[in-house]
Amino acid sequence: MRTGLRIGAFCVAIFAGLLMAVPSSVVSANESTATQLPVKNILTLGTMEAVDSLNPLVGLTDISQIFYSMVYDCLQSVDEDLHPVPNLATSWWTVPTTDPELVASGEPYGSVWEYNLTKNAVWTDGEPFTVDDAVWTINLNSDPLNYDSMWKYQPYAYSMKYAEVVTADKMRIHFYDRVSEVPIPVAYGDSLFIHILPKHKLEQYSPSHIAFNWSGVFEGEDPAVVGTGPFMATPTILNDWRNYGYLDLDRNPNYHGGADRNVTVKFDGVRMVFFDNAQAMTAALKTGVIDIAAFPPQTYRAIKADVDDGILWNVACVDGLKCNQYWTDVSFCMNPGGPNNARLDPAVRHAMAMATNKTFIVNTYYSGLAQEGSTLISPLVGDWHYEPNATEKYTFDKAAAEALLDAADYTRPSPGAVRVIGVNSIAHTVYGEPVGKAVQFEMLVRQEHPEENSIAFYLDQQWNQIGIDLNVQLVDEATLATIAYSYDYDTLIWYWSSDPDPNYILFAQTQKAWNGWSDNHYSDPLFEVNYSQSVSALDPADRKAYVDNCQRIHYADCSYIILAYPNQNYAFRTDKFYGWGNPSAHPGRSMDAYWGANPLWFDLTPVSALLPSTEIEVRGTAGEDGWFVSAVTVYLNASGGVGGVNHTYYEIDYGAWQEYTAPFVVADSGGYTIRYYSVDTDGNEEIVSSTLLKIDTQAPQVVKIGQISDGNGTAHWWYTLRDNNSGINRSQYSLDNGTSWTEVDDLTSVNTTSSFQEIGSHTIMIKVWDNASNYAESSLTITKSEETTIIFGLTLIGLAAIAGVVAIVVILIAYVLMRRKKVPPAGEQHAPPSTAP
Repeated sequence: MRTGLRIGAFCVAIFAGLLMAVPSSVVSANESTATQLPVKNILTLGTMEAVDSLNPLVGLTDISQIFYSMVYDCLQSVDEDLHPVPNLATSWWTVPTTDPELVASGEPYGSVWEYNLTKNAVWTDGEPFTVDDAVWTINLNSDPLNYDSMWKYQPYAYSMKYAEVVTADKMRIHFYDRVSEVPIPVAYGDSLFIHILPKHKLEQYSPSHIAFNWSGVFEGEDPAVVGTGPFMATPTILNDWRNYGYLDLDRNPNYHGGADRNVTVKFDGVRMVFFDNAQAMTAALKTGVIDIAAFPPQTYRAIKADVDDGILWNVACVDGLKCNQYWTDVSFCMNPGGPNNARLDPAVRHAMAMATNKTFIVNTYYSGLAQEGSTLISPLVGDWHYEPNATEKYTFDKAAAEALLDAADYTRPSPGAVRVIGVNSIAHTVYGEPVGKAVQFEMLVRQEHPEENSIAFYLDQQWNQIGIDLNVQLVDEATLATIAYSYDYDTLIWYWSSDPDPNYILFAQTQKAWNGWSDNHYSDPLFEVNYSQSVSALDPADRKAYVDNCQRIHYADCSYIILAYPNQNYAFRTDKFYGWGNPSAHPGRSMDAYWGANPLWFDLTPVSALLPSTEIEVRGTAGEDGWFVSAVTVYLNASGGVGGVNHTYYEIDYGAWQEYTAPFVVADSGGYTIRYYSVDTDGNEEIVSSTLLKIDTQAPQVVKIGQISDGNGTAHWWYTLRDNNSGINRSQYSLDNGTSWTEVDDLTSVNTTSSFQEIGSHTIMIKVWDNASNYAESSLTITKSEETTIIFGLTLIGLAAIAGVVAIVVILIAYVLMRRKKVPPAGEQHAPPSTAP
């Protein structure tokens, strides 16, 4: 049973912000070439069910099983048609009775299975996977001292006695009857879906701690989760799961599937996002925030209609029976006690089954996206499903149901009233319910599933017509699970999912599963016998007969009314990933296939990988800060696409597009945007990429502005620094070839005054660098005469300052001269001076 709570409600905008992105291209600053970096391809899964624990021994929800299958491996997996295939075990067989160990022990054929293990698996913390890990995990689950604590894998471990190391890459598992301890053959040794755990990380803990208290994460460590699966957890996975409602997984670069089976993951990682409602998840799909999700029936119908009508592009839909044999049921608690023991009378359960219109439920509440339910194994697994024949089947017939209740002495006090327990009823004679007690049952329903809520109220109305009343109570799934496994309820609507092999679901209906996997405390002696025979029958035809008998017996007892086998109802985007295939025809490709190494993960290919891909390479002499200090040759290397690359195009600074036929040179200094893309032979165009190219081949300059000498013999010099491309980085100067250099703070100019001590010629040396690392030197020679102070400047600001001083001096001189010259008042005339001797 997979149960759990959904957590976290997020809007599409938040999810969009959470998606990973990296720049499309870069130019190296310190190397002589630069190439494009790829954008990460992240597969984003939407779900309305949450991972309820990161510990594979605790989590129950189906999405939890999907998570575990991504990060952990089992001995086997399933292929796209649900047949067992190798995983950590590369091959397996039943040990022949001629084997010396079996000759000595007397163990029967089929009671000992041998497994060859991969030599190529590595734990994500770098430690090699070994046979000891597999043996330790199997014994952790099968040891009688641990069995009750290690409840998760009891359907497999119940018949396991122990595992042992044979060689460095080979192990054996011995099987037996846990009660009698007698060795027995088992038929399901090829379907052991137990997640193998790292012994070196967990052997220090007790089994109860591992099974109940371990978070599933090695907190504060990287990697936080240690597995061998195709994906690996990010270091922040625990915080992301607890606080943000998503999980991120990276592709495991050391996954053994490549070496073992030539299968590799072709994308960079997975994000699992948990939604509270179908509307938000639909919006996320339509906007491309998520790539795939399973939707409730009515929501899926609306999405599919939009796709069929051409309203919604780049989305495909697929439905069909769930690969994990998921079905919904009305479960009757078969444990005496609880609100009303009338449910333990077979006549009452049969009448309720006959008053259940499964056709109406499928068409109305599942929108036709389901098949009518019947027995424990879904019709999807046709080899194992048993469909009741016409004489066995409870057909919808309310009149027959009423007649059956009348005959069983559950009568109506008045027409239309709720029936009451009669004196001759089994509820009274066997289970002691008082005569006259109303035939009313409590029904618990998961409030998180609207269709099940509607079904419960529909059944209340229908069963009321045959005189049985329901008290429907909507509860969260955690509450429902707690009550279910306490075996103190009347009825509930819940679900089961199961392995392709029948052992798992049949075990859960035996007494062996009480206080464990059994949610209804069911047991039937004939069922128990047939189940045990099904475990040991190595011939498929013999096993099929026993499996059919179990389903026939269980259906007749009616401890479950299996309502429907719902469809998977997946919608996925086709514009980002290719290779979804058809999970309806090949159900092992469904995202629901949680038995490890899902074939879907290895077939999904980013659409970008199918389009042409162009990488840019630029060659030249690298300077600093991303600048090239020489002419640059640009190479465009294109590959991929359907049929190969047909054309590659480029343009510079948003000019005209040109076809690329050979490397081209960009020589002039400056900054350039180069855009490029390719087209394959099928006409598919790559998304345009761009690269920024910076070239500075010119050294900076020291520019002489001018020289002015005043009448006192002082020479003034002004200089400025110039660089028209990358800009000035720094400069320094030295006087008279001295070894001491003065660094100048101002990056564009130098403004300083230096007094030479000696009269004569003097040299000023200037060094300057630009941001691209180009370098220039300049030397200036000036002469100092006696009592002359030489002022040396390298800025236009100094020129302006001295020009201002000169102007002030000129004005003052003019003013003095004007004051000395007497100018007569207006209108007053004076005779010119006499020229006579």
